[in-house]
Amino acid sequence: MPTWPRTTSHKTGGNAATPVRKKVSRREKTLRSIYHDDNGDVPPMRTMERRSGRGTSIIVGLFVLLLLTAGVVIWRKEGSAIFARKTTKNTTIELAVKGDAEASVLTPYAFTITVNPGTTGVKEANLSLFLPNGFELKKTEPEFSETPSAKERAWRLTPDEFKKGPTLTIEGVFLGNIAEQKTFRAVLTYTPRNFESEFQTNTIHTVLLASSPVAFTVNASESIRGGEPVTFTANIKNGGPEKLMNLAIRPPTHRSFALSDDPTVLKIADLDVNTQLTRDLHGSFSSDMEGTTALTWELVMTKEGADHIIAQTANTVAVAPQPLILSIALENNPEIISPGDILKGEVRYHNKSARPIEKAKITLSIDAPAKKRNSIFEWDKLEATGSPKVEGVPQSDTVRRGVITWASDAIPTLETIAPNQQGIFSFSLPIKTSEKFDYTPVGAAQIVLNLEATSGEEKATAQPITLSLAADTRITAGAAKTGETVTLQWTISHHFHNLASVKVAANLFGTIEWLNQTDESDGTITYDPIRRTVTWDIPAFAATEGVATANFAVKITQTDPTQTAIMSVTVLTATDDTLARSITRKATEVKIPR
Repeated sequence: MPTWPRTTSHKTGGNAATPVRKKVSRREKTLRSIYHDDNGDVPPMRTMERRSGRGTSIIVGLFVLLLLTAGVVIWRKEGSAIFARKTTKNTTIELAVKGDAEASVLTPYAFTITVNPGTTGVKEANLSLFLPNGFELKKTEPEFSETPSAKERAWRLTPDEFKKGPTLTIEGVFLGNIAEQKTFRAVLTYTPRNFESEFQTNTIHTVLLASSPVAFTVNASESIRGGEPVTFTANIKNGGPEKLMNLAIRPPTHRSFALSDDPTVLKIADLDVNTQLTRDLHGSFSSDMEGTTALTWELVMTKEGADHIIAQTANTVAVAPQPLILSIALENNPEIISPGDILKGEVRYHNKSARPIEKAKITLSIDAPAKKRNSIFEWDKLEATGSPKVEGVPQSDTVRRGVITWASDAIPTLETIAPNQQGIFSFSLPIKTSEKFDYTPVGAAQIVLNLEATSGEEKATAQPITLSLAADTRITAGAAKTGETVTLQWTISHHFHNLASVKVAANLFGTIEWLNQTDESDGTITYDPIRRTVTWDIPAFAATEGVATANFAVKITQTDPTQTAIMSVTVLTATDDTLARSITRKATEVKIPR
């Protein structure tokens, strides 16, 4: 099968491109018949001998007149094909697309492409169709001849097929997000008879994904109060022609709402045709949430490594205020915490009601990993304002709950919380280091903080906080001096979770010379003299390795009495393999050794 001809000079949108070359043999014949030398050639006009007199003027005038006449004849003869679109309507070559402007996801969709050949004959023609992402081609009529790429289908048209004005039918199924637009592009490439140049015309067809055969609703409890648990019921029915697989419910992104369910509750393995599924989802609004708010839920299908929103629903809920607003504020708002860190935070309360709250009790519970009922927290080193009561409540062999209680019988401010009265209790709780606790069997663990307040039969809760327990990576930096030479050292200690893509970096200060003397236990040290940056790269660092060190030497070539530091703050970044999250650690700047 011959390959398709291609050109670099073309116009789109149905207008033919100007051919690359044209023959003007008819004009040459005209010139030769009017004026030629003894050899039959047209001589150079600039070298013609000028003759005076009326006869010469007449000859020149006749020559110009004949030349213009010949040009007009040639233009009318040969230019008609080029400007046919403007002068002769029937010669226009067009592509016409017929199909609905809207479609439903996961539902068969068909459209047609018709070639209008006009009166222009062709030597060859080829039609290409470029498919949008998310369109699964099921059938074409006639079948395509070639597949130039994953998104392109092509048909070869013989001159006879082209002359008949063929119609092609395309059938398939859309996979995409509701309200998303999908665009097809058709390109016709052809070579007219009596031409050597290639021309193109094209058109597009845009389809809006307006609906879904999947019925999806989420209903909420009638009574909702900020800070209290709420149940949502999701209903899903597959009304499409095929079984749905790899489904998941995507909860709303809302600053005041969070699900309390395990993420596996949101996953749906598959759903047969005409099958309905009901699933309860649990969550809560923050205690300071009140008023009406909208929640948008999405039903997502994963296919070929991508998530597609195949249905969505929105509901409006009214959240009643709590009389006592509670919140937990952690220092630096961490999402991860590591062995050796200190969990610091504040418990805050605010009576927003118009009446006093009597004999309040505020309880902070912390669920953390444990081994043989031994928690990772050093509870004997807890520091908290108000002298709260502390007790341990085992949840299992691997989880232990610590409960901190501030009660009115020990704290006078909780005896009566007047309207608009606020208060804060701070706490500080260390996490055991790897030397004090064997984290090897812990794995991907979490720490969950819950805050609750009671007053008689009334209860208020705060938005829970969940922290991931990350690798216990530490980085230190130091230096030693011998004469004018300073040897700098980095030490990484690590015993929990494997690391990947470890990078340690710092900048050097002062007038120094890089001696290119390095000694690293793992990885590679490089130096950028322009940025004066030292970088230590370790592709992988197993928890079993424990410690890694790196040394490098520099020479102080000029002493500055005002300079105190030789290296900036060191920054370590890495990926915690267990959590698949980035971690950052720092070491203080290094002073010049004396």
